[in-house]
Parts: sequence; C-alpha cells; structure tokens
Amino acid sequence: MSDFRINDDMFGRYVKIPTDFCGQLHVYKVVGLLESNGYCDVPITGWSKEEWHSEIVPVLQVIHCGVCEENVVRVALKDCLILEDKDIPKTPCFLCDNARVNDELTEENDLHYHTIGKFEDGFRALIGGGDGKPLRILFEQRRCLYKSRPEKEWVTVGIYEPPFCPNCGRELSEYRR
Repeated sequence: MSDFRINDDMFGRYVKIPTDFCGQLHVYKVVGLLESNGYCDVPITGWSKEEWHSEIVPVLQVIHCGVCEENVVRVALKDCLILEDKDIPKTPCFLCDNARVNDELTEENDLHYHTIGKFEDGFRALIGGGDGKPLRILFEQRRCLYKSRPEKEWVTVGIYEPPFCPNCGRELSEYRR
C-alpha cells in the first residue's frame, strides 16, 4: 500500500490500516518496528488474532488511536498506509469539532451525539462532543428509574474520554489542564 523506506524512526508515526468488517481506514500510532512472520491480517477487527505466515516481513506494532491504546497489534507494513506530517489531521472532523477549536461555534451550539455500534435491546453506545466537555464515548442502558412510572429511560453507565479522535486521529488536547 505504501512506498516507504524502513528505518528505526517509525516510533510515533501515524498509519492508516483497514479496520472493521467494512475495511474502513482507521488511524493507528506506531510504537515499534520489527521483522516477523507473526502478524494480524487486515482488516483489523476486535477479534483479530496474530497469524503465522510463511515469510518474514517488516511488521509494525501499532495502537488504535482514541479507541484502544492499551492493546498493541502487529500488522505487516505492506498493509499500512504511512501518513506523512502533511496528511495527519490538524483540524477537527465532524466528530471532534467543538467551540474550543472552531471559532464559528460557541459552548451553546456545539453539542452533538452519534449512535455507534450494534447492541442488544436496552443498550447503546454514543460518541458525544461539545457542551463544554471533551469528546466522549458513552455506554447507556434503558432502565425503569421510578417504581411509580413504568417508562424506561436511558441511563449512562460508563464514559470513556479518548485522547485521540477515533475518526480522524487528531490529538484531543483542548480540554487538558
């Protein structure tokens, strides 16, 4: 996918890798480079496992920016698109846009939520941004909150604030103190 000269200066570089069953390109950060015959085939999914191949090839060790930065995944360099500095998103995308980085928005008009993923009935996940708060991934469940009322309401049961935008890979530093 990319013509790139291999060297030891890969740490901290960004790459795009086909991810999820649709193969959409997601931004990953390189944390290591080695030669191996053990790596994950693309597209990368939550269930990807390292496979053993017949040839030893250059392999990148990467983390998925803004999604799972604790899990290091091995991917063949040939399956990655190396991002040059000019290609790394510097401006916010529709997901991480907010009043602190866009002068056309204010704290009163930058609130947005997007439903993500598929869940069983009564559960959902959302990506939210704005309203004076950092980009966040919310996990919610429908619950009956009052015995006197049979209606169920969405209740947030978990929140994760990623350090990078899961869509464009931009570092979300505007809310750090």
